[in-house]
Amino acid sequence: MSFLGSLKSGETVEIAARDFVQNLLEKSQTAQQLSLEIAADFITDCLSAIGISCHIIADQLEADEKIFAWPYQQLSVYTFHCNEDFKRIERFLVLICFMAADQFELQLRNINSEDEVETSIDYTMQLLAHWCCVYKQLERLDGMNKTKRFEEPLARINFHFLLGFHELRKSYRSTYALLDKICDRLYVAALPGLHYIRAHELVLEGLLKLFEGDFHLLHPHLRPKYNFYYEAFLVKYLPGTHAKIYQSLQNLLKNEKDYLNDLIALLIQQPMLEIYFTTLVKEKKTSQLNKMEALNFLKLLQGKLTSFDVFSTEFMESILALMMNRDESLSNKAAELYALMRRNCQSQENLLHAINFYIDYKLSLPELKYFIRQLSTHFDFLMDFDNYLRIICDARYTDAIRSNCAQMLIMAAKIKVEISVFSAKSEIGHLMLILPDNIAEIECQNTILIILEAFRLYNVNEWTKECIENYVHHALGIFLHLEKNLEYLVLVEIFNIFHNCLLFNKEWQRLQSITDTTTLQFQRLKRQLKEIKQRKQTAESKTLLLEYYELLKRLNIMIKTKYELFDNITEILSTLEAQFLQKPFLQDLIKANKCFMDVYAFEIICSCILKLYQSEGRTERVRKHVTNLTKYIWPLLDKVEDLLKLPVVRIKTYFNILVMLVGSTLLKLDNSIYNKCVEILLALNFSRHSLNLKDGDESTQMKPNVCLEYKRLMLNQFTKLHKLPQIAIRTNVIWKVCINYSLNNHNFNNELKELLMTLAEHRLNIFKHVLAVTIYNLYRREPPLKYNQLVSILEKHKELVDNLKCIESPSSMHVHVVLLILQMTGKILDAQPIGNHSNRLKALSNLDIFLRDVDFRRSDIGVTIYNEMDKLNGNHLNKKEREKWHNLKNKLKKLQNNSST
Repeated sequence: MSFLGSLKSGETVEIAARDFVQNLLEKSQTAQQLSLEIAADFITDCLSAIGISCHIIADQLEADEKIFAWPYQQLSVYTFHCNEDFKRIERFLVLICFMAADQFELQLRNINSEDEVETSIDYTMQLLAHWCCVYKQLERLDGMNKTKRFEEPLARINFHFLLGFHELRKSYRSTYALLDKICDRLYVAALPGLHYIRAHELVLEGLLKLFEGDFHLLHPHLRPKYNFYYEAFLVKYLPGTHAKIYQSLQNLLKNEKDYLNDLIALLIQQPMLEIYFTTLVKEKKTSQLNKMEALNFLKLLQGKLTSFDVFSTEFMESILALMMNRDESLSNKAAELYALMRRNCQSQENLLHAINFYIDYKLSLPELKYFIRQLSTHFDFLMDFDNYLRIICDARYTDAIRSNCAQMLIMAAKIKVEISVFSAKSEIGHLMLILPDNIAEIECQNTILIILEAFRLYNVNEWTKECIENYVHHALGIFLHLEKNLEYLVLVEIFNIFHNCLLFNKEWQRLQSITDTTTLQFQRLKRQLKEIKQRKQTAESKTLLLEYYELLKRLNIMIKTKYELFDNITEILSTLEAQFLQKPFLQDLIKANKCFMDVYAFEIICSCILKLYQSEGRTERVRKHVTNLTKYIWPLLDKVEDLLKLPVVRIKTYFNILVMLVGSTLLKLDNSIYNKCVEILLALNFSRHSLNLKDGDESTQMKPNVCLEYKRLMLNQFTKLHKLPQIAIRTNVIWKVCINYSLNNHNFNNELKELLMTLAEHRLNIFKHVLAVTIYNLYRREPPLKYNQLVSILEKHKELVDNLKCIESPSSMHVHVVLLILQMTGKILDAQPIGNHSNRLKALSNLDIFLRDVDFRRSDIGVTIYNEMDKLNGNHLNKKEREKWHNLKNKLKKLQNNSST
């Protein structure tokens, strides 16, 4: 009888399975071999159950060459339909194995051990063999098709056979050795079911349960090509899959004893390690649950390992990366796991790994702070300054390692201060006491610059007397002796801290001693350089040049102070003009050594001119010095394309000299100078070009982060010009800079905001015009801005105006700007002919943003805006333009109605 017919007639699955096995046993025993008729009917029913009409007969199963009458037309359009009836059939396939076991137990009572009698289990295994023969041929019909039409239903059937035969194997493995091979084949045949949505959860949870319960039987099946866990991990469309696998593996690691080594060997294979790595890092959309379960699993796994060599550096970094996750529980778990896996490493090795992670992942300072806080709960060495100093002072490490180590040291010190100001003071006091001696050992200038931040952690009035005296002593040594070759930025910071010390202890004679020594050194080197002027460059002249270079750095720092330190300003100015402006005989030496001596000379000349101006006013002598300097600087700024080929430190110097002279009113600000400044700012900050990062010996100044600070300084200096009431500005070209506010992900948004606020407070007429022109031109950019981005920028501009304290009525300002835009649009309509595809009214698209808060109950506002709009409507407009016009008018009416209500 057909089992399919029984199930369809309403028979329970249990009764249908029992009757089928009894019938199979009886008829096979009668025939003294497997009943091929029952086998053929069984296979026919299985095929019918998955939607394939193919009548299998006994002769086909018995033939050596098995040929079946496949319904090829039906198969070509085959689709598998899984419903409740099919699920009952799946249950039936499992139960026939259980019923075969029951029948076997009954047979055992009547069989002697010597009898060779085939049992119900024998016949069930033979039945399966015939099924396998048929379904393999069905699989071959799929051939090379990308879509495996029969793979899902066959995988489901074989999976349920596996469930049944696995139970037989557990009880009768010693009697039927073939059961191991059968289960292996069924396991392989069931695996494809993982990759189908409807079958995935069924196969996944079923196999997870099997492996957890009987790993000792199933682990031989986990061969490289048929690793169930690996295959299951490859499925990404079901979010809960990975978490379930990790949870199951955790259960195995907790409970498995006899075959633990086999399990661990499986779990640390390279493909599996790559899966864990992907879960931790690469899959950005991986759920937090998956990541947490992966960490829990790895915590258990690492506890079973004697060595962690299988985990690559990248793998360990992936755990650190997860420690940076915003989810606190996830971050804490990652930190704990990392600490466990690095517990056997030396502190220095772990610190170096942390430094490399900081470098590779380019952590921001807030991220670095969190990074150190998290790790330091497990590693005390991260809060020990000596560990950092050992690396910082070791020249065997690269400059990058040492600089970033210094940054981590400073951050660790800041964390100590935050945790406990009082307890940290003694530690940081000791650090400040030993740092000056360490600085002498460090050749990496950027590292020195960073480590000097330690002296900013506390105000000088909180330093110990010993720290102050020690620092002043070392600073004096650096400024009094020119053989100490330090970069300009480092010297600036050393001097600033030194100055803070003097402000506290009032020992101004220290500063005077530096001034006196610098004056004498300047005069000595002036004479010596004059003597070698006619000679060819020698080793002696090069040494002299480097000494002069160090002197000019120090002189430039000191002459920029508010104090009148030097009595020989005129001598310094005349000497440097002769050396660097009139007859620059040192230029060849400067080019040969790629140094910035002339840069510092120009800055000193500018500072000297400003000091002379303060003391004697706008005299003929002062005007002459200004002319000499500007005649030299202006040609250097003439061609911006050539200017951009220079190191940023040079561009910054030339630009700032020009701005400072204008700000002092010694140089008149005409449109050519103003426009040149705008052109330089645009080219340097808001266009794509390659910066010159190598042309010079001061590597710190050439690093991108320092270049960025120089560029910000230039923009801020230019902004300050607009605050000076004595400076007349007769152009609105600054809009070309302002249009970049909130436009892209650049680094100058804060500076641009400050520029706009300065214009609003000090140059209101320019601000109004700039805002209108900026908004209008946002719609003319190529390529066009996306709608959401454009609206976001307009909202930022509105927010800026709304928050300006200098503007009494933001809504009036918004109306004024809207009217200006309408007037500008009218001028464009007059000048630009109509076109079929152009739209000259684009700027009208979102003007309602600026009118949201306007009170239209004031009759003059609506009338004034409508009048300007009517002027536009009087022009010839194409279809798109007319739509823009009507859209704005409808929005205005809506805003008016809202005001009325």
